[in-house]
Amino acid sequence: MQRIIVTGASGFVGRHVLAALGDAALPLSLRSGDPIADRLAAIMDVGPVGGIIHLGARAHRADAAAASALVPYRRDNRDLSVALGEAALAAGIPRLVFCSTIGVLGARSPGRPFRADDPSHPATVYARSKAEAERALLAMADRGLEPVIVRPPLVCGADAPGNLARLARAVIRGVPLPVGAVRNRRSLINAKDLADLLALAVRHPGAAGGVFLAGDRHPMSTPDLVRHLARAAGVSPRLVAVPVPVLRLAGTLTGRGRMIGQLVDDCEVDAGPTGRRLDWYPAHGLDEGLRALADSLRTRDRR
Repeated sequence: MQRIIVTGASGFVGRHVLAALGDAALPLSLRSGDPIADRLAAIMDVGPVGGIIHLGARAHRADAAAASALVPYRRDNRDLSVALGEAALAAGIPRLVFCSTIGVLGARSPGRPFRADDPSHPATVYARSKAEAERALLAMADRGLEPVIVRPPLVCGADAPGNLARLARAVIRGVPLPVGAVRNRRSLINAKDLADLLALAVRHPGAAGGVFLAGDRHPMSTPDLVRHLARAAGVSPRLVAVPVPVLRLAGTLTGRGRMIGQLVDDCEVDAGPTGRRLDWYPAHGLDEGLRALADSLRTRDRR
């Protein structure tokens, strides 16, 4: 049986990828400066490897909007990915699936769902480092690498980190949320569905050299997301209808414009071409992922 190397396997998405791959998964912990080529060669001596799913990265944080943060993000997201691609070529492992982010296309969709061939407009240094890694890996196709780029939007599921977890916790605690007047469209994806797509992309013959957007078939507005989270948690949503211009002004005055943008702007993806090319569809769905998130938060808070 050909094994599949998974970097970042201990992370949020990585744990779901390990479950999707089962016994074929081979976790590999990497850091900048590691002798990656030697480590891959040692793995190949033990048994055949069919490909790599690269999830290891410097995660998006609040400092990802600051230009001064570009150096560490480039080191961990671009340079480490390039080194892994070079090592894969040297070891004779052709397929490398790179988990990127929809943020490489921008913070908001352009009046329609994002498409895979849209121009890159990263709004943060995190997204910029991912975009640079994408370009570098795709350029290696001329040398025999089979890069596959997967760009997910917001990912939900048990133990999801970041702003989604903060929103879910506020819903569970009954905090009034001033987003009742928002009428946006945002794509999300269940972590299990993303893991299934990554596990498929590392083996599918039609995936080589492709750039794929991942997303559930049904986008949500922010108020709908709050309602679904509340239903998942068994509580009543508390939505307050504050006009969107007032929310934007509050974001500007408090230095939280980007966070407000995530709540009020569109960020919708067209994952239809991904499904048609790879015969993939999100089998688990958002409600399952949001229930898993709510359950994990309540379990964590009881500890």
